[in-house]
Amino acid sequence: MAANDGSITSRGTRWERLHSIWILWTFTLAFFNWIAFLYVGIRVRRLAWVAWGAFYSTVFIFAMLTVDANPRLFDLIGVPLTLLFGVAGIVHAFRIRPEYLKLLAAQQGAGARPSETFYPREQRRQEQPSPAVTTAGPSPTVPSVDHVPTAAPQQADSTTSGSGMALDLNSATERELASLPGVGPVLAKRAAAERAQCGGFGSVDELGQILGLKPHIIERLRPLLTVGTRPQRTGVGRTGRLIDF
Repeated sequence: MAANDGSITSRGTRWERLHSIWILWTFTLAFFNWIAFLYVGIRVRRLAWVAWGAFYSTVFIFAMLTVDANPRLFDLIGVPLTLLFGVAGIVHAFRIRPEYLKLLAAQQGAGARPSETFYPREQRRQEQPSPAVTTAGPSPTVPSVDHVPTAAPQQADSTTSGSGMALDLNSATERELASLPGVGPVLAKRAAAERAQCGGFGSVDELGQILGLKPHIIERLRPLLTVGTRPQRTGVGRTGRLIDF
């Protein structure tokens, strides 16, 4: 969610300006504007922007090959292409800037490196809201609040998701997943199928990667979801009678 000061992300305009210095490369016209697209594409793992950087670099390569070998060809074709691709690169950079800042904020907001955010290799510990616990007095059969197992808040969240609590990603029904913002019935059905196949999700980012959700949708889902213990897989063995001939 963007801040009220007109910024694109919740990090504020100062953070966004600091991470927009790469746009200055585009003001070198077509000579070095390709560096800006390679930088942002590699930074947030967006292959399309890397491809655009390679495309813009063709003008630089053409200029280097013709400026000395054939100055007339450079003046005839190289100069117009440099101006055209230079202006196009500036406009292009400002158009992708909002999406780049949102992707970068989502990566840094998850508390992990970009490779761990979009390609999780192991289950990471999630911060989960704990429901308010009120006790009238000590009970001989119920442990005190200080000794409540860590799994208790997750179970409480999964069973009370309909009353405003966070929803357990590994135990929610397909209908409950469809009620989440930005998911819907089609993606909920796909999420349930992927969960049954892989044995559960390790994080909200893993769900977003599998469903192809945009970063701002993942940020909206993060406070609404918790990640409980993955259900144990049960193997299916072959049964029958062995007959020797």
